Amino acid sequence: MPLVTFKRHMTKNYVRYRIRSPKLFKKTSFKTLDIGRPKHHQLIRARLKSTGKYATQAVIVEKGTKPSKQILKKARIY
Repeated sequence: MPLVTFKRHMTKNYVRYRIRSPKLFKKTSFKTLDIGRPKHHQLIRARLKSTGKYATQAVIVEKGTKPSKQILKKARIY
């Protein structure tokens, strides 16, 4: 089974793993949610243009730590 790869973007303090393109979401609906320890793992969620339901756009992880495969898989579902 092939490993799912996500587009990665590095910033000064964080690594963002993109799950879906931001073009699929309404611009005014983006929210950042802490999961686990504050400012360690975060989800970027927004409303999809097509259905109006919230979905995860990206996962943000503190630099120097790897996100677990479970977090990325679960984020892809939600």
